[in-house]
Amino acid sequence: VITVHDLNFLLYPQYLLPEARRYYNGQITWAVHRADAIVADSYATQRDLVRLLGAAPQRITVAHLAADERFRVLSESEVDAVLHHYGLSRGYLLFVGVWEPRKNLPGLLEALALLRGQGIDVPLVIVGRAGWLYEEIFSKVKALGLASAVRFLERVPVEDLVALYNGAAALVMPSFYEGFGLPVLEAMQSGTPVIVSDRASLPEIVGEAGLVIDPSDPQAIAQACDCLLYTS
Repeated sequence: VITVHDLNFLLYPQYLLPEARRYYNGQITWAVHRADAIVADSYATQRDLVRLLGAAPQRITVAHLAADERFRVLSESEVDAVLHHYGLSRGYLLFVGVWEPRKNLPGLLEALALLRGQGIDVPLVIVGRAGWLYEEIFSKVKALGLASAVRFLERVPVEDLVALYNGAAALVMPSFYEGFGLPVLEAMQSGTPVIVSDRASLPEIVGEAGLVIDPSDPQAIAQACDCLLYTS
């Protein structure tokens, strides 16, 4: 029995390094055809397995992920203590995840620049770690003049991450592709509104509980952020 989280390597090979493409193409394709049963994180991944690798639907069981119980709504004092530690104030936009191309951070940065151009002076907090092919992210921050508006936080303890979710106006996840998208559940479980792309599993995970946007349209991302900033 194997678990397949996503088929990013087939759908967006340009978002991976050559070694990763070779590894995933060989290992996952072989495993899918040899396994007695397959577990997929989402119905979106199940559809991809059937369409792209010819897996029989009856061999695939969908098992959605769940957020850790530590992600919850905190008291104001608990949140403020953590935000003070990081030098933050409530009401920022938040991204959580590995910094790599399919996460579409350049598109989120363009949306942030549009907001600031409209006089909406909201910061963006990017939590996670550098993955691969991330250089465009930092060059985009410089090109758009966003150095003072963007905070990159690495190695954040889970306890602090819970508070960072609580203090955000919204989690923004404009990914081009996600096999599931666990930060979305973590945010919602922490009482934080979410904005997600209309691609792959994200609409399935959010349902009617979040705003869904076209990740290739920075204006759409900006408008969704403006909507939640206005109502928060």
